[in-house]
Amino acid sequence: MASDAARPTRGGWFEQQARSVRRHTSAWFAAVACAVWAAACAEPTPAAAPAPSPAPTAPVAPRRAPVPPDSLPQPSLDGLTLSPAPMASPSKKAPKLSFVAPTLDQELPATSSRTAVLAGDFEIKLAVKDWDRKAKGSHIHFILDEGKTGQATVLPAGTQPHFDAPLSLFALSRNKPLAAGEHVLAAFACRVGHESIKTEGSLAVVRFWVGPKRTRQRWSPTLPMLLFYHPEVQYEASGAARALIDWQLCNVTLGAGHYRLDLSINEGAAPRNTRRTFGITQWRPYFIEGLQKEPGAYTITLQLVDRSGKPVLGPWSSASQAISMQPKENAASGPASVAR
Repeated sequence: MASDAARPTRGGWFEQQARSVRRHTSAWFAAVACAVWAAACAEPTPAAAPAPSPAPTAPVAPRRAPVPPDSLPQPSLDGLTLSPAPMASPSKKAPKLSFVAPTLDQELPATSSRTAVLAGDFEIKLAVKDWDRKAKGSHIHFILDEGKTGQATVLPAGTQPHFDAPLSLFALSRNKPLAAGEHVLAAFACRVGHESIKTEGSLAVVRFWVGPKRTRQRWSPTLPMLLFYHPEVQYEASGAARALIDWQLCNVTLGAGHYRLDLSINEGAAPRNTRRTFGITQWRPYFIEGLQKEPGAYTITLQLVDRSGKPVLGPWSSASQAISMQPKENAASGPASVAR
């Protein structure tokens, strides 16, 4: 019986559990209250100042790659103009030229070396008839192989002008030997200022061979030919500069429905992308006006164009000449030097 009295009843057990819960809950609330009171009494920590915004900087231009020298813009050629130049009055007698040596398709001896060239030298002989030898400045232009091999001017000599002064192929080719094969030599009469005489017979053309004649031939007597010798640069008292342009034609008629001649001008001693082009349909001398007076160079190119507007291909269809301008102080000394 005593043991039953010491055992707690069901109601007593629940009451003990309730007291335990109330005790733990009171302790938890007390701890929370202390923490809240401590936080309220503590001195507030000042908020950190916002970081200053970076000062605005000037926009940076994108870095560009260096421009290659070849891509730099060329000086403008828009100031250049082309105008007809006065023509000399025709002479009572028109000169007639013909080659005495070499003759048509003459075979000149070649060396027996592996790369055959002209053996020795050969003197050119040109017959000239009905020429006004008293005309001041008259001369003859010789052009060998489109001017690529050589070209020269024969001037009157002494008080009795004559045009049969010795001229050799070796001298005409700038003292270089002629290679074996086909060669074409042309000569035409000119007045003072390099104005070509445009009458029948004033141009002579002959083909010759170094070594034996070959079956393959680039030139024929009916081939359209353009012969362009060096321009003459003239300086006027005002300081302006201009160039007289003239040429010779063979088997070519200029005009509507026929051939056209394109004259292109580049600044510099070699052709470049920048150019000024004029179309020419009259065979007469022209002035290129507006050339720079300071030292410099121009390249002038003539190109034959057929009736369909296409450039004529093949030999003797185009030619280029480079002219060098002189400083102003040297203008009175004569025409500008010419690259040949």
